[in-house]
Amino acid sequence: MHQIKMKYIGIDLGTTNSTISIAYKSSNGNDIFSKTLGVTQVDETGVNMSSSHNILPSVVYYDEYETPFVGMYAKKMMSISPKQVLSKVKRFIGKEGKWTLTNGQSFTPQEVSGIVLSVLRREAENYFMGEEVDSAVITVPASFDLLQQNATKEAAQIAGFDLSKIRLIPEPRAAILDFINEEQKKAPDFRLIDVTTPKNIMVFDIGGGTCDVTIHNVSVKENHVIRIKDLSISQYTELGGIDFDNLIAQAITVKVLQMTGVTPKDFKELYSVEIKEEILEFAERAKKVISNSIRTKSVGMKFEESIGKFKEVQDRYVFTQLTGKLSLNQPVTITREEIDEAIRPLLFDASNSKKNIEQPIKNAFETSVIPISKDDIDCILLVGGMSYYPTIRERIFEMFDQRIIPVTPVDPLESISRGAAVYHLWKETDNQSDDDGDLIYPQNVFIKVKTGTPETLVKYGQQLPYKSPLIKNKFFVGGGKFGDEYTNDMILELFTAIDPESPKTKTLGKAYIQFKEPVRVGTPLTFEVNVDIERNVTVKAWLTEDESQMVKVTLGEPEISEKEQAKIKEQIEKMNQRLKQ
Repeated sequence: MHQIKMKYIGIDLGTTNSTISIAYKSSNGNDIFSKTLGVTQVDETGVNMSSSHNILPSVVYYDEYETPFVGMYAKKMMSISPKQVLSKVKRFIGKEGKWTLTNGQSFTPQEVSGIVLSVLRREAENYFMGEEVDSAVITVPASFDLLQQNATKEAAQIAGFDLSKIRLIPEPRAAILDFINEEQKKAPDFRLIDVTTPKNIMVFDIGGGTCDVTIHNVSVKENHVIRIKDLSISQYTELGGIDFDNLIAQAITVKVLQMTGVTPKDFKELYSVEIKEEILEFAERAKKVISNSIRTKSVGMKFEESIGKFKEVQDRYVFTQLTGKLSLNQPVTITREEIDEAIRPLLFDASNSKKNIEQPIKNAFETSVIPISKDDIDCILLVGGMSYYPTIRERIFEMFDQRIIPVTPVDPLESISRGAAVYHLWKETDNQSDDDGDLIYPQNVFIKVKTGTPETLVKYGQQLPYKSPLIKNKFFVGGGKFGDEYTNDMILELFTAIDPESPKTKTLGKAYIQFKEPVRVGTPLTFEVNVDIERNVTVKAWLTEDESQMVKVTLGEPEISEKEQAKIKEQIEKMNQRLKQ
């Protein structure tokens, strides 16, 4: 067995599920292997321990003793005690707001994410025989903004990682690294794509709560280094597997009403959070069961031959919450054909469709840094849990005029953490420079000025790393009370939008500026913006008339207090002690 000397860790912190993988080199040093770790967690009974599951549901449940549970048991409690469960927080990370449980405890998304990450970190330490694991590569959606990235790093810090040893990379980039790394191990005739010459790869990454569609120019150099050049990052982020589950759940609810004779009005009165979660649980399970069944039935068939087949494949479920209230004593079934009809609004860009899989693909072409069309795409890589469902693959095949058969990694649910681990090893052992192959920044960042058009700090598509030209005569010292002649600090607002004067904007928090000593209001400032390859944005500023007077600029919202972090870490330790019993 290969002896692993160093710890190369990749983590996919997902909306609904998370995974952790390790990477290591072959004995001859030529190949990189990756492995997804099983995560020890309390199973659905709430009693037994299980370490055979590579997938950790990103769900946290607090019992009456304020002990957190993460994973399968917490997910099961969503249909039993939903007001004590925290889930799907990734959709809100980097935003203001907290979730409050029935016991009065409140949590930010990064605190919940920190608890999930702590379980993955603990698993890595168990794998490495108790050695400390304080570094990792964590993936984030390609469209994440600076607040969301900062909040993810804060979650990692809560989990016990060393902030200086955390690297963030976009999920599609990790997926490509895993896919191409595995392809390179095959004989040339068996590879799905030849990247000895540059190829344009579109990644369609649809997870539980996010949908990333990106386009990259990919090649492999003679020394086996994978070069990934970003061409486009879709700005459409409103779709995820959760949206599909909700439509399937609506179809299941209709079947329940038909079977019981209960009117929609009466059902609404009975419809508790517990019932909603149990129906959603069946919707998610049915999607997986039917997908696995179709995969088995289609073995040996060409992809074109399997399109639209196996519509009769079904799953069935016995509801516990509905049995007593509605006398529903028989299982409810749903077929692939019924699921396809339910999710149809998400498959086509109709005039009345607010969310669908066509929109992010169209947006990726529209926002490309170079002109590119469907005909220029050489490969479509599908990743994320929802990509398991065969109708998604078939619909994308249809959208590309049946020219390209979308491909998937070995396991779409584990691919991203494996790719992150490969990246960790690659960066640490191959002495790669910080040129990761032409990364681009995923959105515009503007800063409001007192009068006139907001100033651009970073443009969408800006190649990274980036250092801006000096920004002069745009910012002047303000703040303090009205009429004050001097001030010690000032605040500027950051936002993103298609253009600086667009009516539709998204706030990115504030820039907090602190002066070493009181400065006269109206004094001009000079700014310089830097963005590294991890898309971390920093701003340097100084008084224009005196360059020696450097100014401290902090971007984003204030971090969680040390007191709050200590409390979460205490609860994490409580959880770890319970798992040792």
